[in-house]
Amino acid sequence: MLIGSLSFVTSLRPSLPAGLDIGGEIVPFSEEIKTLGVFLSGKFNWDRQIAFMTTKVHHSLYALRFYKHALSRKMRLMLVGALVTPHLDYPAPLLTDLTKEQTLALQRLQNACIRYIYGTIPRTAHVTPYRLALGWLSAEGRREVINCSLASRIIRDASPGYLRSGFRVIGVPTETVEIRQSARRRPPVLYYKAPRTASLDRSFAFSSAIAINKLPFIQTSSPHRLTSSPFTPPSLYSTRRQSGCGDAGRRALPLSHLN
Repeated sequence: MLIGSLSFVTSLRPSLPAGLDIGGEIVPFSEEIKTLGVFLSGKFNWDRQIAFMTTKVHHSLYALRFYKHALSRKMRLMLVGALVTPHLDYPAPLLTDLTKEQTLALQRLQNACIRYIYGTIPRTAHVTPYRLALGWLSAEGRREVINCSLASRIIRDASPGYLRSGFRVIGVPTETVEIRQSARRRPPVLYYKAPRTASLDRSFAFSSAIAINKLPFIQTSSPHRLTSSPFTPPSLYSTRRQSGCGDAGRRALPLSHLN
């Protein structure tokens, strides 16, 4: 598979053979490949992966609809969390450079899950209040949390090495310093260089470093290890909600809606 922009790959094709000669057999180039359940395109396009995820989510929800009226909302919530949302979470670390249309498509898949859980949301009603009542982040916020958690584990375990080399820890403040400093004066935890291309700007290492620097940290016994405490659901949910869900028209419904 040739990897690069559309113009770059197109310019190379006239000078390339039809494929690779391996043991006397010509293996043609592929436009895309599927590995570990993820479709990779040589043109850095996630359209096939989004379509694959859409099919998986709709198929799972369709299968669950047969038992919809026999299940309570709490049970439907558990089933969606166990059988449907993993389709959205699994490729999250790769989907850091989605277009607006692709981001909207994934958000609509999450909205479909929420509508199944409640079962009584009007067709034209806004889904955000119901999502907040569940304590869920948006689809984009959920991917950001997953990426931060993965990046923290990579830094903590220093493995795998080729991903760990993309992060440089400056220093984690102690608990006393963290309490005395405001969020605006807090020094960054991870160092990163300004990206030179749009692809690097949306890379996993860069986007994760930006997100991690916005979260509070407390130093552990090792100055180069990050605690997992900033990635607990309450603190992350609060951070993401303050950044995008603070208007009065999108208040969360009471938790009694799950009964």
